[in-house]
Amino acid sequence: MKRNKIIKLEIILPAVYTQKLIYLFETFQVTGYSAVEIVLGRGEKHGAFESDGLLSTGKSLLFFSVLDKNHFLQLRKELKDFLHEYGGAYVLTDVLEATNLKPTKNE
Repeated sequence: MKRNKIIKLEIILPAVYTQKLIYLFETFQVTGYSAVEIVLGRGEKHGAFESDGLLSTGKSLLFFSVLDKNHFLQLRKELKDFLHEYGGAYVLTDVLEATNLKPTKNE
């Protein structure tokens, strides 16, 4: 079976840096993404947290996008540098099947 070249990129990021990430996405023509607020979680570095305030301080978002793998490889270094500077993490997973999604390509 041919290996799938479509990936799902998930990024956890402090909410205060949302616009900076969107600018990075626009720079690399990542045109399709979604974000949801993380209201509860636990991590290795910061332990348990719960988002309950009106301000974005302390809140995190989970961004996700479906991309052509080659497109991701073009932005990987800049994304790693971005997350190193502002905090956050990303996870990549192979997409086995998807409906009504057109992966972002940068050709």
